[in-house]
Amino acid sequence: GRRAETSHNQDNLTCDESLNLGMMNEENVACFKALRGDIVHFIKDPYQIPDASKREDDPTRRFDESVQYVPDGILLLKRNDNLMTTGQNKSVYVVEDMFPYSDIGNALPDSKLVSNLTIEDRRPGIILPGFVDLHVHATQENIIASYGASLLPWLQEYVLPGEKLNVESTKFAQLMMKNFLQSCLQAGT
Repeated sequence: GRRAETSHNQDNLTCDESLNLGMMNEENVACFKALRGDIVHFIKDPYQIPDASKREDDPTRRFDESVQYVPDGILLLKRNDNLMTTGQNKSVYVVEDMFPYSDIGNALPDSKLVSNLTIEDRRPGIILPGFVDLHVHATQENIIASYGASLLPWLQEYVLPGEKLNVESTKFAQLMMKNFLQSCLQAGT
């Protein structure tokens, strides 16, 4: 799911998983926050939308149907206390709704709620989903965050020698895999 991690600044309010926008009231408005700015949202994979006029590998294929752009929009987020984070004092938020800022009166008809809702103004920025690279190389556990000016020197100086140690020494490889698996478990993987 879509989620954002931010500092936890509310009191010890519990935001129940079943809480939804229709139930937003003065007592639970602190469970919500909003980001204001231009929003770019990916709604479909462009390669999954048939378009006979373009080749299958053409990246511009049906782009208009795969991306949604909301200028001066509101991204409404709900705190989810059931999702865990590895950060200290952090809350995890999930996307509850998205709409143009000009529609805030229709989306949130109670003006008292709107005035109590925390809205972080990110203009002139663009609000995008997190681009998270979810792959990991177990053999590179010992070089995470190692310096490299560019890809090829980094590979030659850090990656390849480290991977060579894993191949040449069974003991070293076992230790690295143990550390790798412990790191994955600590991160919630």
